[in-house]
Amino acid sequence: MESQSFFKNELQQRFTVKVDSQTIYRAKKIVLETEKFHHVEAFGNLRKYANAIQTYNPGTDVFIAMNPYVKSKNPTFLRFYISFKSCRLGFLNGCRPLIGLDGCHLSGKFGGVLLAATALDGDSCIIPIAISISESKNAESRIWFLRQLQDSLGWDDSKRICFISDKQKGCLKASVKKWPNAYTRYCFRHIVANFMSTFKNHKINWKLWQVARAANRASFKQPLASIRKESEQAAIWLMSEPVEKWARHAFEPSLKDDHVSNNMSECFNSWIREDMDKPILQLLENFRRKIMVRFYDKWAEADKLNDIITPYAQDNLTMNEKEARKLQVIHRRGLWYEKVDQGGVKFLVNIDDATLWDEADDWYAMQAHYYRVDV
Repeated sequence: MESQSFFKNELQQRFTVKVDSQTIYRAKKIVLETEKFHHVEAFGNLRKYANAIQTYNPGTDVFIAMNPYVKSKNPTFLRFYISFKSCRLGFLNGCRPLIGLDGCHLSGKFGGVLLAATALDGDSCIIPIAISISESKNAESRIWFLRQLQDSLGWDDSKRICFISDKQKGCLKASVKKWPNAYTRYCFRHIVANFMSTFKNHKINWKLWQVARAANRASFKQPLASIRKESEQAAIWLMSEPVEKWARHAFEPSLKDDHVSNNMSECFNSWIREDMDKPILQLLENFRRKIMVRFYDKWAEADKLNDIITPYAQDNLTMNEKEARKLQVIHRRGLWYEKVDQGGVKFLVNIDDATLWDEADDWYAMQAHYYRVDV
């Protein structure tokens, strides 16, 4: 809350009223006590709110955990989890199996942390699958959140899934415990931030992103060699992280998702930031309304589409079509083609099974494979 001098100046400028410091102090005290009451009252009504949500939004998963270590007649709040059915169905039926995990601190009277699992739809817009309000960012609260998420989605180990998060925040460690067969990625934006704090070399910044976003090994090795020429230690530092965690070309191909940063979680945090200081019930209700409005807006947009793909996908196809015109394509035989890009990098492509070899692989082995298949 603002200082006493601030309120004095505001009252005098807006209402031409002079107020002494003691009056300002008493007024602030009343406001703070009222605010505290609203926060306390909100926690007391959580069960009623959960019942109302499940009644009027059938299929919504809501779980409340009480603190088992506090001995009291009145239960003490520990954690709250909510996942709307529409969000889960949207993820299961219309999204790639990539989930962004993140947490941000609440700035209300009693603090706490909001954990969120977010996905991207076919138009590259966020779908908040589930959120949890917990006591802190500790391993226990993260594991509890992911356990509820796993139950909500009905996910089994036979399905492929990938989580992306900041390596330092512990979300990925928790995901491995609850989803042992899941793939994990490090948000490259945070890797770059750590790199800059270590080396403070802004000339290499854009080259790092070239390395991470390279679609194949040949395109990966070129900017990496440039970084190594600039700083051998920088290249060693970057490659000390498992490549499959942050480099696009090394991602599991069956996931069919090439995101190298957790922008979905960053967007979600910005989307809900204005509610971070609200009492818990107001925060949850504002979240519900935002979901409702968002789904209506997306439904209205989809209703106007005259195509079977989204505008985002269409833009990508158009861009890739233009870039493809720059390639030199040589038909070898059958389903095998050799492509040469503007930099002279050669690729061997089989259009039947959509496999691609590039110059970073053993080119002679590629040739031998081609001739063996052709014989």
